Amino acid sequence: MFQIQISGLHDSVRLREEWATKTIGLFDPDDHRRPPDSGTYHQECFFDLEDLAGPQPAPSRDAIARILEFASRFQRDDRILVHCVAGVSRSTAVAILVLIRHGMAPERAFSHISKIRPAMSPNMLILEHGEALLRLNGAIKRAYLGWHRAALTGSGALASGIAQASPPAQASPHA
Repeated sequence: MFQIQISGLHDSVRLREEWATKTIGLFDPDDHRRPPDSGTYHQECFFDLEDLAGPQPAPSRDAIARILEFASRFQRDDRILVHCVAGVSRSTAVAILVLIRHGMAPERAFSHISKIRPAMSPNMLILEHGEALLRLNGAIKRAYLGWHRAALTGSGALASGIAQASPPAQASPHA
């Protein structure tokens, strides 16, 4: 399976130029630093739920469907970068869905991404949209609750302080 890395906006330019073969960029709608879409770069614009202070664009099911469609073209040798502004909420949720879309069990996807990005706080609305689109009947929610419980009790990557993988860890559904 492909390799996957998560970053905030600050590191995304360097990683996109030096490492990634495909990139998913998640931007705030009012952010004008967005590069153009291409065959190797896909972007969506919506605020994270925590950013909302009124009627602002939130993640839509259509946006998540477009991301999963782009991700369906990822190949074994690709190096995937998923970034948002901070690399904590939108990007981690999307990275989890991408791994699940490619056959990784939800529990393993949460574990894998939490090792790459220990401070993750996946966006629940993005996960809910992915759950519906992938027709997983509660599997993502159960995996989220298991990951969250482990993080709170000190047995998860978040609580143990595992450093960000460098070089990027390879996503494998068989490991």
